Amino acid sequence: MWAYADRFFDGDQRRDIGYTALRMGAHSAAHRLLGHPGTTIAPDALNQVAAWLHGIGDTTAARRWYRQAIDSGHPDTVPTAMTNLGLLEAKRRNIEAARRWWRQAAATDHTDAAPKAMNNLGLLEAGQGNLEEARRWHRKAVDTGHPEVAVEAASRLRELDRTEQDRRRAEWFTRYGWQAYADQELIQRRGEGPDDAAE
Repeated sequence: MWAYADRFFDGDQRRDIGYTALRMGAHSAAHRLLGHPGTTIAPDALNQVAAWLHGIGDTTAARRWYRQAIDSGHPDTVPTAMTNLGLLEAKRRNIEAARRWWRQAAATDHTDAAPKAMNNLGLLEAGQGNLEEARRWHRKAVDTGHPEVAVEAASRLRELDRTEQDRRRAEWFTRYGWQAYADQELIQRRGEGPDDAAE
């Protein structure tokens, strides 16, 4: 049926059949039907096809469809496409591009996409060793109050704090540990321990 529609219909008719294919989960057919030059496509459909292409590993085509969704200027679709494009770039280890897309999505203040982008930025920065920047983005995600993302971001903040405490303990014991075992009063004389050093 999809091949027939692709061959014998054109313009809005073919596009509308492409939307039907998309609704029915026939993503390959939707991609083919909606991918003809000159076809005006709804921004949400662009994002859906891009996500499908991303999922099957066709990152070049996915990137092109996400960019079309972003270029649409649609207030709901643009932040979602930016967030998704950031994921694509992060998986491709294109850190600067991922960071750029997520920052742009976060700046939109979109109720769903912006918190996700903020949380993703927190994860990205933590992975890059930029812990203060990671905390800043996770705090912003928490502050949005998003029902799922805020909870996850709060968990990430606690995890960052635990990691920092573990690092401080290791540093303290590397510096003073052998002395502390030899002289238990060293801790009291110095007035610092592994949990309060450098705070």
